[in-house]
Amino acid sequence: MNLESSVATIFDRIAVRGIWRKLLVFSLAATLIPSLTMGWLYYGSSRQLLEGRIAEELRRITDHSTLEVDLWLRSRSYELSAGAAELARQDAGDPEALAGALAEVSRRNPDQRALWILGPDGEELAGTSGEPLADRIPEHWLRPDYDGPLVGEPTRNAGDGTLTLMLAEPIEGEAGRTGLLVASMDFQVVQRVLAALASREGTELYLAYESGYVIATSGRPGDGARQLRLGPAAAEALFTGEALQHRFDGIRGTRVIGMVRPVTLAGWGVVAEREQAVAYADLDRLRWTAVVITAIMLAVVGAVAYMLSVMLVRPLARLTAGAEAVARGNFNVRLPVTSRNETGYLTRVFNDMVERLREAQDELAAKNRALQENNRRLHALSITDGLTGLFARKYLSEILVQEISRARRYGHELAVLMIDIDHFKAYNDTYGHPLGDEALVHVSEVFRECLRNSDYASRWGGEEFLLMLPESGPSEAVYTAERIRRRVAESTREALRKPVTVSIGVASFPEHGDDADAVIEAADEALYRAKHDGRNRVQLSNRNARPSIVRG
Repeated sequence: MNLESSVATIFDRIAVRGIWRKLLVFSLAATLIPSLTMGWLYYGSSRQLLEGRIAEELRRITDHSTLEVDLWLRSRSYELSAGAAELARQDAGDPEALAGALAEVSRRNPDQRALWILGPDGEELAGTSGEPLADRIPEHWLRPDYDGPLVGEPTRNAGDGTLTLMLAEPIEGEAGRTGLLVASMDFQVVQRVLAALASREGTELYLAYESGYVIATSGRPGDGARQLRLGPAAAEALFTGEALQHRFDGIRGTRVIGMVRPVTLAGWGVVAEREQAVAYADLDRLRWTAVVITAIMLAVVGAVAYMLSVMLVRPLARLTAGAEAVARGNFNVRLPVTSRNETGYLTRVFNDMVERLREAQDELAAKNRALQENNRRLHALSITDGLTGLFARKYLSEILVQEISRARRYGHELAVLMIDIDHFKAYNDTYGHPLGDEALVHVSEVFRECLRNSDYASRWGGEEFLLMLPESGPSEAVYTAERIRRRVAESTREALRKPVTVSIGVASFPEHGDDADAVIEAADEALYRAKHDGRNRVQLSNRNARPSIVRG
């Protein structure tokens, strides 16, 4: 397979089948692929450089902050150690001497809020605060064999929200440990140190446990009134030794990057975090600048390619549109011939072809209209009586079966009127068949005048008619039959050479029959009784009900 066929196959598979579309797609691809490749490489290298710089800045500030906190803890521990050495020389049985020495130690240590001297069993021997120490120190501090750090957990004062830290140093006598010197330190000093460092670096600093609970922050209004905490996943990622952790939720609920350094004398870590949006602001600006430049290039190249492709393929596009219109059945298409080249020749051939198709379509449409009219007439002839225009007997028989089925389904009534023109044979013999046909037509017109749009009338036999009244019971049917009987008698006095009358038998569903044949038979029986009883009358079927006779 050569290069040309391979490219054509690719375009066909991605549904780019127009010539101008292929030119446009190729131009855009030739611009977009190199631009995206170079942009991606440049963006990746810039991101690596930026992340290295951020990691270095966070490492520097966490090292500095950890050093400051360690230095503060060591200084306070050293001061307590010196005080414990002085107290070891005092007589433990002399409360006044202990109180005086304790006051002197407190005077030399401004960060101390209160001092206590505890005996070997944890009993309070002296203190600078009226507040008892009680159970505020861990039990393992009192064990003689414990030689670990005597650094407590920072606690927040319920009244003013300030932080304090319990530190202790053993008091060593000649006979070994004789007690503990315990100090309550003002931990706000550490918070102020963090705030000063954070303000210079533009970074959030805070002390946190490995569990994620925050001890102290670099300061923001409201921090003292609530307990801040890192998410478990973020805390685990930071405290397991990862130098830089991207996209984790900081204590403010925003996405940050951060680093932690442990404080050696306590089980804390100094965490430095920076909002990801701020840290990557320059990179985001670079990315959007590249996007805008690429978009401008694509717009320019696309516009030029589009204009060139339109100039090349406009005649072909016009032919294509014309062919599509013809395929949809529009034969009123005529394309302008704008040139004398191959495209112009194709356009002329196309116009001739469409003209012939239009003529053939018009001829076919005329034949179809004639055929439809013939079909309509045949259908009308098949369901109507040629003389009276009423429905034919066969058609109304089918409609009657359907209507009775519907009436049975919905619990409705239906009435049937069987009508016969009285003495019609004698009328024919006397006046001839043409006048007899005139009487049949006139009586049919009376039926149409007296019936509703939903009723049906049919010529059942020579002078017999059957009328079907849906949604009508016996009383309504008898009323309608009487109207018809009177109207026939009145109208024929003027319209015909000799007036005629009709006899009508009435039956209804379901009172007089449960199917079409039964109802027709009941109506026929009622008609027979009406003719037997003197004609020109309406007789209701008495098959399942008392007969109701309406006389003229």
